[in-house]
Amino acid sequence: MLDAMWRSRRERIARPTCRNSAVSDDTEAGSARLAEANSASDAQQWTRAAALWDTLRLDFPEYPLCWLKAGEAFSGTGQVERAEEILAQAVVRFPGELWITYQYAFLAQQGGNLPTALSRARALLEGFSDQPVGWVLTTEILRDMGRLDEADALLGEAVELFPNDQWVLHGHARLAMRRGDWLPALSRWDALLRQLPDHSAGMVGRAETLAQLGRTDEAECALEAVLALEPAGSHAQRLLSTLMEARSPQENVMRQVRKRDIAAELVERIANPEVFIEITSVCNFACTYCVSPMKLRKKQEMSLGTFRRVLEQVAGMTTKPVRLHIDGEPTSHPRFKEMALLVNSYGLPVWLATNGSRLDSSFLDIWMDPLISISTSPEELAKRHNKLDFDRYIDRVVKYARDWSRSQSRQHLYFYVIYYPQENAEADAAYKRTKEAFMVDFCRRADLYETCWEQNSVEDATYSLSRKEHPRGISFIKQPISIGGLYPAEGKMVARERADAGFCDAPWRQLVVHSDGTLGACCVDLSGGTTYARADELATTPIRELWQSAPQIVGMRQNFLEGRVEREVCQRCLTQGEVRFHEVSL
Repeated sequence: MLDAMWRSRRERIARPTCRNSAVSDDTEAGSARLAEANSASDAQQWTRAAALWDTLRLDFPEYPLCWLKAGEAFSGTGQVERAEEILAQAVVRFPGELWITYQYAFLAQQGGNLPTALSRARALLEGFSDQPVGWVLTTEILRDMGRLDEADALLGEAVELFPNDQWVLHGHARLAMRRGDWLPALSRWDALLRQLPDHSAGMVGRAETLAQLGRTDEAECALEAVLALEPAGSHAQRLLSTLMEARSPQENVMRQVRKRDIAAELVERIANPEVFIEITSVCNFACTYCVSPMKLRKKQEMSLGTFRRVLEQVAGMTTKPVRLHIDGEPTSHPRFKEMALLVNSYGLPVWLATNGSRLDSSFLDIWMDPLISISTSPEELAKRHNKLDFDRYIDRVVKYARDWSRSQSRQHLYFYVIYYPQENAEADAAYKRTKEAFMVDFCRRADLYETCWEQNSVEDATYSLSRKEHPRGISFIKQPISIGGLYPAEGKMVARERADAGFCDAPWRQLVVHSDGTLGACCVDLSGGTTYARADELATTPIRELWQSAPQIVGMRQNFLEGRVEREVCQRCLTQGEVRFHEVSL
């Protein structure tokens, strides 16, 4: 069966160059007739094209183009005998026309009459030996007849004569594949790609050959390069899918990790992790999209003494902001401000996730960037705290923003404007407008339009303002709630398929100290499912040593590098085969 490249080649001879290719009627009507016939052929409207070209052939019998195109069109309608009759006459009438001779041979090949096709192809080759098309068609027919040695020898001669012709080089490589000569095939594909590096058929052929040689990683990379050039390349996509399906899910994950060169960055991430110190796991909210209300582990506050001992060690392990949250509402801790200022005393800023209900303007003294999840209506706040007065809640947050805007605080305020899913696009658009109106009203109440410059439109995904008097700004981030995996819907977990293959960089990137003194390896794990060191181990072994070499975290890391998802909480968080790697670690 002819491959796609050769079909494309034959499509490109739809308007071949023949001697005297224009009809003698140079009138506007004659040009229009020729254009109409060409248009019908180009659109493969073969019945109409056959009628138009046959009329032109009879009106202008001295012009070879009309015979060639008439034969092609009749062949397209399935009237092979009529096409044979026309082309047989044309070959005699125009013995010096390459493409008529070619079409005559191709017609026999297309009809499966290979002996006749071979005879005609040899005539093409003998009559036009200085043109590669005769060599290629002859070897193609020999291949179809199973005479592979003859075809290979003939193509070898063609390569010597036409070393830069893509059709000759392509046929030469494809024939080696047909013979199962994989190393010669690879060499021949390389020869083609040296001439034409972006030749997609050559790239696919080379990938097929690499796969046959067992070099599947290289084959997959080659196919991905083809798809980058031609995203709709169905043949390349099928081959890539076949190769990936032949691997286990874990092997596919390992390949992605190798391809992205992830391992090279992991050592650096261990050396400078993101540190999370959960100063309390107690939360004064009960959000329906959060597992905290389910109390999957003990709720407690970290003592100031424990915090000091932990901070003393981790401050020398990172240059990044220290996060004072995992589970719980950190500002509800009675020593919150003292703890945050202790972090600052080590030259490190604080990052903070908070619901905003306990914000106090005295916190503006802290070098920190708070991320405040804010509800914009009484109904939505009731899904998080059913006893808190909405107006008092918003007044507190507005006051914090107003006082910030008039201060020299180093803080950048981030607001997560919580978005709940809506029933349809119309409802979503109306809901979005309500959110935008809230943000505008919030900014007015906090005097932000007087103290800040508006950086962009409130309609954007993130709406930002910049303080006029002192650097830093305020951003409203429109954040849809997460559902599934580790996140419940309306207070109930959503079942989904567990992942046993995947990768996550959290065990290299996130050093978590829970409020009970245990160590974990994930900031979204509120259950303690990634715990790898007990509190008593923390009391006797340096945190750095546990972080770098505790057996459980070493095992977790190794499993991920091998594409295996070991912990139950990770199986619920990742989707099957997912490779989660944060390209930028702040």
